[in-house]
Amino acid sequence: MSDEEAFLARLRDLVGAVHDSAGLAGFCWTQLTDTLQEKNGLLDEHRRTNADVDVVRRIIVGAEPDQPND
Repeated sequence: MSDEEAFLARLRDLVGAVHDSAGLAGFCWTQLTDTLQEKNGLLDEHRRTNADVDVVRRIIVGAEPDQPND
């Protein structure tokens, strides 16, 4: 699995839990860019996207068809 695939799989899991929860109305992404120690951002430490921005958008708004996260 590539870094981008792993990033998208984690994002699907996390955002999917928000979409599936009756008790949550949203979330806040607190790390825009990665650092040398943490890999949680939309951008890497060199300010390049970690994944296709359109795919990230579809995941966040819930417009992506269900896909297995293998």
